[in-house]
Amino acid sequence: MELPRIARAVMAQQKLKTSYESWSGLRQWQMEPLGLVLKAGGWYLVANSQSRASSPKRIRIFKVVHITDIQVLEEHFDRPDVFDLPDFWNEATARFEKELRSNTAHLRVSAAGRDRISKLGAFAAQAVETQRDKIINGQDQTWQTITLPIETIEHAAQMLLGIGPELEVIAPPALRQRLRELAWQCFQLHEQADAQD
Repeated sequence: MELPRIARAVMAQQKLKTSYESWSGLRQWQMEPLGLVLKAGGWYLVANSQSRASSPKRIRIFKVVHITDIQVLEEHFDRPDVFDLPDFWNEATARFEKELRSNTAHLRVSAAGRDRISKLGAFAAQAVETQRDKIINGQDQTWQTITLPIETIEHAAQMLLGIGPELEVIAPPALRQRLRELAWQCFQLHEQADAQD
């Protein structure tokens, strides 16, 4: 892995010339490395970058394991005065989460359901916490309605199946239907297994 060389370039404010393998293919990049971030065991490079001399520079995020053929250049750069790595990272990840989960599901959940949903990830914990702010008079044990950001119907149905009878899907109807179908398939599978015993 090229992490030590990248880290030294970040500290020395030296430009990089790299190849980067993404889902869209291999591309060459000119980078001004601004900082490194460790998230969920993976390293990410935040860099002011451009793929062609004619394209404008823009601050982007690169997964370090996908960076290859690094050349640390002798040329140095000035870090932007207004750039703050934690602020940029938080804004970029929040924007990514919003774009990734551009749909919503409206759910009715028990207290146990809220607890289970909050363990699905930061986006789910935030949805539960937002609702918790609306609970008044300590009625935490009652069923509450929450709005949960979701990616697709299929992804949401598979994710919510594990919550079991601690939730009811109010909307969208397609999610309610798909959850019902998955639960029925589970029931049938176990019904057949019991019949063979």
